Amino acid sequence: MDELCIEGWLHRSKKGDPTQRERRYFFSSGFAVEYCKTPGPDRASRTGKFDLRMVEELDEPEPGMLFVRVKGKTHPLHVFLPSPMEALQQGDGADAKAWRM
Repeated sequence: MDELCIEGWLHRSKKGDPTQRERRYFFSSGFAVEYCKTPGPDRASRTGKFDLRMVEELDEPEPGMLFVRVKGKTHPLHVFLPSPMEALQQGDGADAKAWRM
C-alpha cells in the first residue's frame, strides 16, 4: 500500500501559545510531518517536524483547531485549519479541502 501524502498551507501556534499563529506549509508523508516557511522540494525553510508515532495526545478543542502533544517536544502544537471563508480570502481553498478529508 502507498503512503498517504498530503501538503498545503495551515497555521500553527508559536511556542504552544494558540493566540500566536504562524502560517506554515505542512507536508505529511507516512508517519513524518514537516512544516516550512515556504513550499519547495528541498524544504530548506523547514521550521519543525515530528513523527506521528510519537503523538501522546491529539484533541480538537474547537472546530478547526487541533491540539497535538508530541513526546519529547517542549511545547504542544496547535494547528488551525482555515475556515471556508478564510480559505477563499487567502486563496487556500484547495489546501483547506484536502486537510479536512
